Amino acid sequence: MKAYEVADRFWDAKPCRLGERDRVVVEGSVVTYLLWGHRIAVWNRDEDTLDISDCGWRTWLTKDRLNNIIRKVGLGIYSDRGRWYINNATMSYYWEGKHKIYIGTGRIKPANPRVWRPEISEKLIRYYEKAREAIEAKRRTLITRTLDGTVYAFVGNNYGRRRWVVVIKTHSPEFEVWEGWCSITTVYSAFMRSDACAFLTQKPRKQFKDGKAEDVLSTLRAMGFKADDLPKGLASSLAVAKLLDG
Repeated sequence: MKAYEVADRFWDAKPCRLGERDRVVVEGSVVTYLLWGHRIAVWNRDEDTLDISDCGWRTWLTKDRLNNIIRKVGLGIYSDRGRWYINNATMSYYWEGKHKIYIGTGRIKPANPRVWRPEISEKLIRYYEKAREAIEAKRRTLITRTLDGTVYAFVGNNYGRRRWVVVIKTHSPEFEVWEGWCSITTVYSAFMRSDACAFLTQKPRKQFKDGKAEDVLSTLRAMGFKADDLPKGLASSLAVAKLLDG
């Protein structure tokens, strides 16, 4: 079972568990999502309300689980320059740590609208435009050599305010691979500085088990990268690893 499937069970009011971390509990008309034992979401079906909270853990994992839950009611949580916001189709609000959502009307409480300063917004727009141009100019790929190898970063398409990223660090013939969602600001900053190593300090959360070369190639193909287009150094490392895997 995947994490998003646990969220589906939550909305189906069906008890379930994903390892020791995620759990859905149903008690009468109240459905609770527990993350490491913390009540991050409580759906009261009689009152048609959803209470969500980060429970003091403002982490990528908490945000991911909350997003899996609240996307069903047209909401999302994103971070910008270290601060969290909750948004619907038309408005962004400051994340206050916990919110009550009135499902029928879509009303959020508390709802403190995000304030945009025009001069800052214009600078950000220009910065984002340059960053997007840099990503396409580099064909969605960054390469940075380090003292003990080379770091390759590949980015996929946008999903909200995130992009799917695969990061590969080679130190031939071995290599390490991570994949997952990174915030747009992290991706933009890395490409503007032409620094793939930026992803090593904020690694995508899933690491390929055993670093199988065929799994890496399959993932990159799914992101639109052809084997013939891969940097020669990486292609060589994967080819050697593929032989060793066999």
